[in-house]
Amino acid sequence: MNQQHQVIERQPIAETSRGHYILEILGILSFFMLALLMGAEIYQGMTTFGYLWLLPLIAVLVYLATDFISGFVHFLADNFGSSQRSIIGPGFISGFREHHVDPKAITRHDFIDTNGNNSLVSLPFMLQVWLVVPIEIPVGGYFFGAFFLLLCLAVFLTNQFHKWAHMEDPRSFALWLQRRGLILSKEHHDSTTQAPTAPTTASP
Repeated sequence: MNQQHQVIERQPIAETSRGHYILEILGILSFFMLALLMGAEIYQGMTTFGYLWLLPLIAVLVYLATDFISGFVHFLADNFGSSQRSIIGPGFISGFREHHVDPKAITRHDFIDTNGNNSLVSLPFMLQVWLVVPIEIPVGGYFFGAFFLLLCLAVFLTNQFHKWAHMEDPRSFALWLQRRGLILSKEHHDSTTQAPTAPTTASP
């Protein structure tokens, strides 16, 4: 983050507004509704085409893609724009800047505030794919649909993984994933705090 941003973002970050919080709730509900609709079409493709042995490979590709996308978004939010900018500033950029002002702030956010923005960002893309791409008919649409849905679910969870990495005593299943290197651990996050990388396996 450049010096201009550092000066601006040392100011207290405003709490999520009531309106944006309601938007986050609607975003999460819509996200899971679309995920179920897409999942139903992917299941139809699964019963038609099979190729279940390729799903683990798709999952690995999704893991790598999520790590890159998350790191890139963190880089943009840390270095461009301002938390004071109308609409996207308080609603989206401020969450990234808050992390540098108060690294533990994310641990005080509830499930909605932690994951709401990620669902809102994913929704336009999910809606377009669900309306335009024939997921259940051609085999290519089936593979793309599986990749895209897993990618959206992984992106949705990146902030949750990041929150767990900052918690002193995360839940047992989070610790299980962290110890196996599947998601960002507190130790790995602390060792890479200077690198703007992703919260799936590395730190913003």
